[in-house]
Amino acid sequence: MKEDARTLSAQVQEEKRKQAIRLYTKGCRHKEIAELVGVHFETIGKWVRAHRANGMKGLKSQTRGRKEGSGRALDEDQEREIQALICDKTPDQLKMAYALWTRKAVKEIIEEKTGVKLAIRTVGDYLSKWG
Repeated sequence: MKEDARTLSAQVQEEKRKQAIRLYTKGCRHKEIAELVGVHFETIGKWVRAHRANGMKGLKSQTRGRKEGSGRALDEDQEREIQALICDKTPDQLKMAYALWTRKAVKEIIEEKTGVKLAIRTVGDYLSKWG
């Protein structure tokens, strides 16, 4: 039975790849290797091609997913500016119609200071990330 290799640690994934290459060099066919290793036979072909192109380096696990910080609406400087305002001032000191910092108040100050319009939920995500 095949398991979802994405749920395995990077070390285990690399070991499966190495095992597959060892079997391939001994003359086993892709389908046989796939049965033994527990992956789809086309995956074996990808691993063999990667090994041919880059040797054992081609079998190393790579980081998956988005890079840290990508997809954010505010850059680091803007985030620091807003965080400093929230920590050092209250909304009424900034002549806003709020006594305490709410998501709506933070949304307004972000728009005023950076020109970036954010959804209220996104503001909540930023506040959660900032602690």
